Amino acid sequence: MTYRKNHARTPTGKPSAPPAVGGSPTIDALSRAPGSRLRAVGAWLYVKYRATRLWGHRWLVDHPAIHDTLRATGALRPGVEPVARGIAIGLFIGLTPTVGVQIMLMIAACVALRGNFLAAFAVSFISNPFTLPLLYWIFHALGAGVLELAGFTVVDDASTALNGFGDEVLSAAIGSLMIATPAALTGYFATHWLAGLREKIRRRKKMAA
Repeated sequence: MTYRKNHARTPTGKPSAPPAVGGSPTIDALSRAPGSRLRAVGAWLYVKYRATRLWGHRWLVDHPAIHDTLRATGALRPGVEPVARGIAIGLFIGLTPTVGVQIMLMIAACVALRGNFLAAFAVSFISNPFTLPLLYWIFHALGAGVLELAGFTVVDDASTALNGFGDEVLSAAIGSLMIATPAALTGYFATHWLAGLREKIRRRKKMAA
């Protein structure tokens, strides 16, 4: 497979668009697949996940030093546990206001926790130029509500209360952590559950054959 370098970058520091995956089912094909709409949505999300993982492979080709570091530290290991950790890391960092440094944070976290970087890279695209405005609004609104319940108020005297830019940053940080933490935990346990379910289905098919 030939990779191209110098992909365009978005404001988040990530490539601008994922490559097409040859042979992947289209949305129309998924809508005609047997089963419920929920199954079709799940299949579509899986296709997007695989496409973005390929995007991550190509990003690593452009950064061989990072690739070698990740491989040497076990941050590219396959397997359910490394992938589950990577998904948790990607969701957590992707759902925090860390635009511009998310990839570096994911690299550090995957090296420290031995999570799969490609899995983290794939799911971190939950934050992108299209979703960032809504996500940041939710972060701020949620965090501001928590601070208000805690008794903090915004007044002109910054020595006695939260004020100005600091208030905005703290609100967004608190709100993002309230979303990112349960999302990361859900991603971790859901990965293990889906892997177990897939193994059960595989065994049943093997026994029925």
